[in-house]
Amino acid sequence: MDETLDPKIDSGARAEAAPGRIAKSREESLEPASPAIEALTVDLWYTLIYPTPQVRTAIEGARQAVWAEGLRQSGCSTRRAQTWAARIERAAEAAELEGWSPSWKERVDRWSRRIGVPLDAGQLGELFLARVPLEKVRVAPGAEKALDRLRRRGFRLAIVSNVTHEPPQAIRGLLTKHRLGRRFDAVILSTDVGRAKPRREPFRRALLQLGAAPGRTVHIGDAAADFQGARGAGIRPLLFTGLNRWKPEKLRRAYRPWMRGALKVSRWEDVPRAVAFYETLPTVPRSV
Repeated sequence: MDETLDPKIDSGARAEAAPGRIAKSREESLEPASPAIEALTVDLWYTLIYPTPQVRTAIEGARQAVWAEGLRQSGCSTRRAQTWAARIERAAEAAELEGWSPSWKERVDRWSRRIGVPLDAGQLGELFLARVPLEKVRVAPGAEKALDRLRRRGFRLAIVSNVTHEPPQAIRGLLTKHRLGRRFDAVILSTDVGRAKPRREPFRRALLQLGAAPGRTVHIGDAAADFQGARGAGIRPLLFTGLNRWKPEKLRRAYRPWMRGALKVSRWEDVPRAVAFYETLPTVPRSV
C-alpha cells in the first residue's frame, strides 16, 4: 500500500504563470480523480464461508451418494451408478474451469439424456437438500461485523459466487441459515447467468442489480477466478487469504504465482480499511 500520487508542476512555469494559469496547469497534470467506492461484491466459498477438511470430505461424499442413489432409483446398477456419479462430479469442475455454469435442471437433464435414464431435477434437488450437510460450513471470523460496518457506511453489497455442484436453492438456504442473505442487496450465482467466474457475466449482473459503476466497486475473493474476473469486468480486486489454510493443497499451489502481486487482506476486520485505501488510488474508467 505504498502507491502515492505526487503530481509536479514545472518550477519555471510556476514562477511565470498567472495564478489562474497555475491552477489550470495543476489540474491538467493530475491523474484522474480517485473514485469513491460505492459497492463491494463478495465471493462465497473460502471468502465468506468455509468447510473444515472433515466437513468438506463429508459434503463431497454426500454429493456423489445423491447422484448414485438417483441413478440407482432410475434403473442403474450400483456399480454403474457410482461410476457415473464420480464422472458427473469431475465434469462439473471441468465446466467451471471453462467458464460454464448450467442451471441445475439443465445439468440433470443433460446427464439423464447422456446416461439414458429418467432423472428428475426436482426430486434429485430435494434429495441433495436432505443428504448433503452444507449447514455444517462456517462463516469466516469477523465477516458479519465487517459487512454490517460497510452497510452502515452506505456501501451496496452483493455476493458473486460460482455454483459448481449444488442446486441453487441449497446455496440460498445456506445463506438464510447463517443470516447472511439479509446483509446483501443482491445474490448472484453463476447458474443465474449460465457463466462462471472468471467470465465477466456474473460481475456484470451484480453491477446491474446494485446500480454500481465497475470502477467504483471492489470485489473480494480467494481465487484466481475472482481476481481475473474482477479485473476483466473493470472492478478493483481484493484478494482474501484468511481461509487459505482450509483450502485443498492443490488449490493453494495453483494460486501462488499470481497471489504475490495482489492487494490482499487476511482478516475480515481489515476489509473496510482496504476498501477505503482503494479510494485513494486512481483508476482508468472501463466499460463492461
